[in-house]
Parts: sequence; C-alpha cells; structure tokens
Amino acid sequence: MNHSDIDKGPRKAAPVQGAKTAVARLAACAFAALLLAELGCRPRWSADGKRLTYAAVDGKRHLVAERDLDAGTSAELFEIGLADGAMDMVRDPDRARWVIVWADGTDDGVVNVKTRDDAGKESKSHAIRVGGRNLGTMLIEPVVADGHVFLTGSTVIRVDLDTGETQQQGRRGLATFPFGDGVGYITMNERDWEIGMMDSETMELTPWITKPDDCEWRLAEAPRFDPTGKRCAVVAVKGRQQAGLDALKWAVLVLEDGKLLTTIEIKGERSMGPIAWIDDVTICGTVMRPGKTEDEFALFETNFSGSFQRETTILKAPIFQRLAKEGGVVYQLKQPLFLQPSPSPDGKTVAFTTAKMPELPEELAGLLLLHRDRKNEVERIPFRFEDK
Repeated sequence: MNHSDIDKGPRKAAPVQGAKTAVARLAACAFAALLLAELGCRPRWSADGKRLTYAAVDGKRHLVAERDLDAGTSAELFEIGLADGAMDMVRDPDRARWVIVWADGTDDGVVNVKTRDDAGKESKSHAIRVGGRNLGTMLIEPVVADGHVFLTGSTVIRVDLDTGETQQQGRRGLATFPFGDGVGYITMNERDWEIGMMDSETMELTPWITKPDDCEWRLAEAPRFDPTGKRCAVVAVKGRQQAGLDALKWAVLVLEDGKLLTTIEIKGERSMGPIAWIDDVTICGTVMRPGKTEDEFALFETNFSGSFQRETTILKAPIFQRLAKEGGVVYQLKQPLFLQPSPSPDGKTVAFTTAKMPELPEELAGLLLLHRDRKNEVERIPFRFEDK
C-alpha cells in the first residue's frame, strides 16, 4: 500500500547498474507475486462473539471454516477453490451475507466479487478490472458499505454487489479502510499523508487530518478508529528500508480530533503489521522479531497514551528460507501480514489464523486464540473440521 514509487521522469544509468536494477525488479516482482498469493483474511467474529469465521487449510485445500466457541467445535463452511488462496471475505453490515473477493487465476488484472448468504446461497460473481495487478488489490482489505464493496486498485473502485456496476474515485494514490459501517481513506507518499472519510454514495472525500509539518513518520498501514469513532491509531515507520530491518524505527501514532495526540515508539529490531482496537482504550498489533532459524511473532498491546505496553509471544515459526532469500528485508516487513490480530467484541480474546503462513509445520498450524486473562495463554485449535 505504498504509493510513493511514482516514476518522476526518465533517468540515465550505467549499463551494469541498469542491468542490476532490471534483475532486482524482476526478483522483487516474483517475490511479491509469491508472497501476496499467500495472503488471506484475518478471522472475523460474529457480533455476539460466539462464532468465529476464519481461513484454514486441509492438505492442499484452502477453506473457510467456522468455530462455535460455546460448543467447542469447528466446521468447514466451504472450499475457496483457489490454488493459492489469494482471497478475502468481509461481513456485510447491512445484510446476513459474506462478501467474497478473490484474485482471478487467469487474468492478473481482474478481481472477482460475489456474495454468500448464511444459508449457503451464492450470487453471480462479478469480474472487476482494477487497473493494475490483482495481487496488489488483494493486499488491501476490501470495505463493504451500503450495498457496495470498495476495492483499491490504481484508484478506489466501488462495486454494486447486486449488479456489478462500478464507479471510480478520480483521485489517484488512495486506499480505503473500514470506518464503523462506512468507508475511510488514506493517501501516502514519502513526504505527505492524509486520512479522511469517503462518502459511500458520492465517493466524495472529507479530510480528517493531514501530516503535521513537524512529523517525521510515514504511515506503514491503514489506520483503525476506536469504537467511538473519535480516536484513530496507525502504524508508522521511519528510516531507510534499503539499509535493513535494524535501520527502521516503528511507532503507533494516536490521532484525535484531527490532531496528533501521542507517538508511541516501539523499541528493538522488528517489523509490525496491521493494528486493531481491543476496546476504546487498548490498541494491539502483530510484531515479528527475526531470528537465525525461526521468526518470533508476538502481540503488542498499548493504551492510547503509551503508559501501558506489553508483548505476548503468539508463535515461533521456522523461517521460509526460499522466500527469505528472495525477499530480504521485504520478506521481513511483510511477515506480520500473515498473522493479523482479530479481537473479540468483548476484548477478552484475540484470534489469529496460520492458514497463510508458508510451509508451517502441522504441529504449529491452526486457529490461535490468545486469552487475555491473568495467564495470557495461547490456545491452538488444529485445522480439523466436521462437515456442515
């Protein structure tokens, strides 16, 4: 979701340097395709917190499953039917249905959209041309509001879920994120950023905050607003990525009333992924600490003032050596996307799924539930299902 790599005109390079650049670009594209193809959605809680829908795997099959927390059982809902599982699904806030979005397997410029109601009835799928590679669109969470799904391609595209009709937002460099039952937007580059709200009907933009003049941080991910809609948190980073992970500094920026309220710096060599609000005070996000043979994933928690902070180890996973070698620091930066946090409505549990973590041993894989009590323990539920 980095829109800063805009070509600023022709540049000359020495032949050897140009050849190295071309090879590097090809390697980066191959790595990005492999990495993005492994992405899936974070777990989704029902409003009452009694059921959890999540991506799962069974051998080579990519599934969507549901966990009944009261009964302690898991059931397969349906098979995704994709070789790489490059899909996402979002609950429609207005109707009892899921909105399913997936990358087309034959045309890399197309994203497909369909709905599936709670009785299992699926709508006709709509093929949407996104004006760029579909894997890039899959990296950014789709947003559902007022009978439409909003996709981020070369620009933001609004898709009517019933008819498949589309409308584009003319401004380039935007990405959307969920804001309550509506749509938020973000624009980022190396020098400036802006967060605001998008009207779901007219697609008009209302800025909420722009980058303060004295802020040195650039935004790394889409923001999230707290349950009241008054306070916003976003992961930020500074430093040169090319110099390696240890050259980067991370922070959570907390914004309120269109102003920067708190900058919570996070110490140590690590990468950090998307965040979520556990309640109207507590923010959480996945961090990854690299090791020689395994990466350690932890849940970072803080209150919005930064006076309380803790990390809880969620998983220690063997390094996927091929991806690590091909991707380098990019591989390290993207690792937290594989294990995104999903707090329960009551804030007592945070769920993760390992379904999109490449080559994870079976004894580590599953639905992971961090129970936020005195013990703060992680429960692993293997990917085994009953027919439904």
